[in-house]
Amino acid sequence: TYYAIFVRMDVICNLIILKTLYKYIESITNYLIYLSLDFEESIIILSLNNENLYQ
Repeated sequence: TYYAIFVRMDVICNLIILKTLYKYIESITNYLIYLSLDFEESIIILSLNNENLYQ
């Protein structure tokens, strides 16, 4: 019975670790997506500014 409880605790700990890792990865990907979108927008703005300068 002790062994079973220990295994269960181990599984629960692993699940918690996986969940936290997943949340961490999710937040990083969201941040990267946000950054890339922001970067694309800034590039578009820069290119528009360049077009205005050349006209």
